Amino acid sequence: MFGLQSQLKRILAETVENRFERHRQMAHRSREWGREKFGLFAESGYESNTVTCFNNNAGIDLGKLIQDAGNQGFIISGGYGELKGKTFRIGHMGEHQMADIEELLIVLDAITNALRDDR
Repeated sequence: MFGLQSQLKRILAETVENRFERHRQMAHRSREWGREKFGLFAESGYESNTVTCFNNNAGIDLGKLIQDAGNQGFIISGGYGELKGKTFRIGHMGEHQMADIEELLIVLDAITNALRDDR
């Protein structure tokens, strides 16, 4: 209960509208990056403001991408089932800030470039 109460105070201090707008801006930035680097899984009009799923159009080892990002303190997730190795996801909700997304995208660019060079 204390955790819930604490989080609700944070949400109300930011305002729900501002929180949703922050999520929308981070989603937009993530999709902008992803369109250029990998391609987006969701068709236009079906995107989420809480998580973005990317296709692996770059043909890199997504397991290695996820592992290397984790080694640098970032958690991203791979696809599962039929999408394993074909997609990965970035969350952009909750307490994440735009600066967090920008830092993650810089890290993913560096990892992706290294993985491409290894091919």
